Amino acid sequence: MTSPLLRSINVGRLLQVQTEAAVARSALVERGSCAAFVVDGDRRVRLANEHAEKLSSGSVVKQRHGIASLSDPHMDRCLREGVWALSRRLPVLLSRLHFCVDGQNWQVSLASLPAVVSGGSTSLVLADSLVLILVKNLDARSRDAAVWSALGAKFSLTPSEIVFCQRLASGASLAEVAQALGISKETARNRVKSIFHKTGTHRQGELVAMLASLG
Repeated sequence: MTSPLLRSINVGRLLQVQTEAAVARSALVERGSCAAFVVDGDRRVRLANEHAEKLSSGSVVKQRHGIASLSDPHMDRCLREGVWALSRRLPVLLSRLHFCVDGQNWQVSLASLPAVVSGGSTSLVLADSLVLILVKNLDARSRDAAVWSALGAKFSLTPSEIVFCQRLASGASLAEVAQALGISKETARNRVKSIFHKTGTHRQGELVAMLASLG
């Protein structure tokens, strides 16, 4: 007969798995315009969006036995070390990697996702964090100016709001957009709320998906 303690541990593990999946899915939706992987500390892929799946079959990112790696040996070592540290909530020397493959410049960004807390009797024990890996082709041509101009005219967006949309469409987070544009996080939140209102969207993932459909 299963003891109450064992049942509590099993429930806690189940809740942890469910929470990990929810956090991972949310992160991938918010990064819908570029390749995104959610991995554990050993770089085992928990989830990957469509862009990531396509990229994995090329010469930049590899997936072997469910583990994500980079084709460049030096950058792959940096990736391994960065993911290991972030999964344990430790500081990293490089959270953004740059390398060249077949004449194209690529950027890999790393970010730890919120730590998962086990439930039941282990509620005070923090599990390792999952890590979000974003892969972007820096040489990929951005949308034509006419497309963005038409977007602005359609939704009555200001020039600053159009620039904001361009940043979001490139895969940047709200905090990264604020930093790049030299504005506060509060200003960034107010600006994206204005864009939501004008475009009829309600979440960042929904807005990014809408922007992607216009390309």
